[in-house]
Amino acid sequence: MRPEPEAVVSLANRIVLLKRQLAEAQHQWDAMFSEDHPSSATSTPTTAIRKVGSRGGVLKGSDAGKMLAYINQSPEKDFHPTQISEATGILLDTVRSNLSRLLQKELIEQRGRGYYGALTAREKEVPSEEKTS
Repeated sequence: MRPEPEAVVSLANRIVLLKRQLAEAQHQWDAMFSEDHPSSATSTPTTAIRKVGSRGGVLKGSDAGKMLAYINQSPEKDFHPTQISEATGILLDTVRSNLSRLLQKELIEQRGRGYYGALTAREKEVPSEEKTS
């Protein structure tokens, strides 16, 4: 059984479009964290990304690392998995599983059903009860 020519052309066009989007996203990513980028020295969200991988951290450049960087760029915003997927080019199922991992590792917070965001300064502080113990 041979595929329909229209289906082949449609899929080929989609692949070309996705490759362009991936190249553009990679370019934006590289520009964002290059040494020449004006905000890279002060507000780089990679401070929360540790290079420990299997020991519980998030590897810089991994899908989870890209997602964390994207979320941390706008700490005041709430993000839905679909938004993150579209912005980063990461498959929606991968986004969902990585959000769960980032939440477990307390690198992000859940702000409502299906919405996530960067940890706020309030979330990062140690509660006063624990400070005195």
